[in-house]
Amino acid sequence: MLKFLAGLFSSNKVTDTAVDIVNKIAGTGGMTAKEQADFLLAYQTSTKHQSPARRFIAISITLLYIFFALLYAGLHVAGLPAAQGILDFLKDSLANPFNIVLVFYFTIQMANGFKGK
Repeated sequence: MLKFLAGLFSSNKVTDTAVDIVNKIAGTGGMTAKEQADFLLAYQTSTKHQSPARRFIAISITLLYIFFALLYAGLHVAGLPAAQGILDFLKDSLANPFNIVLVFYFTIQMANGFKGK
C-alpha cells in the first residue's frame, strides 16, 4: 500500500516524509521487518474477537482520511489553490463519517471490554 501512495507523489522526499510520519504515528518507526510483522500479528490477535466487517470499515475510513490529509498537506506545501478544496472536503464531507465510524468502533470495543470484566 505504501508503494501505491509513493506513486501518487512526484517527489521521493515527500514520499519518504509521509512514510516516516505514518511509521512514527503507528509506532513502527524503528522496527525491523520481523518486528513489524510481529506487531501486525499481535494487532490481529488482540482484535480477532471484533467483527471483521467493523474492523475493515474503521481501517478503510481511517486510511481514506489519512490519504486526503496527506494530499492536503502536499498541496498546501506546494502552494496550490486546490489545497483549500481538499481542506473543505475534509471538514464538510469526511470529518463526520470519520468521527462516527471511529466512535462506533471504539464504543463497541469498550462495551465488550466492560462485559468481560
